[in-house]
Amino acid sequence: MRLMVVAYDIPDNRRRGKVHKALLRLGTPIQESVFLVHHEQPHEVKAREVADLLRPLLLLREDNVRLHPLCESCAERSVLLGLAGGSVQPASYRIV
Repeated sequence: MRLMVVAYDIPDNRRRGKVHKALLRLGTPIQESVFLVHHEQPHEVKAREVADLLRPLLLLREDNVRLHPLCESCAERSVLLGLAGGSVQPASYRIV
């Protein structure tokens, strides 16, 4: 399994809702405007594919969306504190 963190800051409620809804099909919300997209073989969702899905929903002059692919070993080294330890995480995550 490979992971991608998608974070967004979108000032318009309607656009933000559309992005949230689109990302729900791909991953798990881990904070209000942060998703963890997990993809399994044989088809890996690549950052470019997620960008192509989200681009029509955005106003690029106003919205800020960041896609950060994570390798499995990077994800395993993640440190989760506070409420993050009780959130839904993929099976490959280690909670420290």
